[in-house]
Amino acid sequence: MELVEDTDCLIRKACPVVALSLSSLIQMEARKNILTPSFVKLLTDEMMVRHEAYCSLGPFIVTFAVPSVTELFYNENGILHLVTRDGCEFRYVCKLTGLFFSVIWRIDMEL
Repeated sequence: MELVEDTDCLIRKACPVVALSLSSLIQMEARKNILTPSFVKLLTDEMMVRHEAYCSLGPFIVTFAVPSVTELFYNENGILHLVTRDGCEFRYVCKLTGLFFSVIWRIDMEL
């Protein structure tokens, strides 16, 4: 995660997406001790980097969920899904509108 210190903002902009992918693959201790401090740094970076970090924040947090309660996966379109044991499905969407961005979790109930 040394790249969060890179002088090129395009390199730093890619870091949240990479951190999100890594977070799904590594042990919880590494998530807490290595990825989280780096991710927090990206949340305070310049706007382009910060936007990417905030778009990835929700899914990043979800990777800390207890596996016995939730299931985290990417569908065939690359959209991150979180499904609870009772069938509630959350889909991650990030949109940029002008200077503002919003992170949306869509909820689908399968009852």
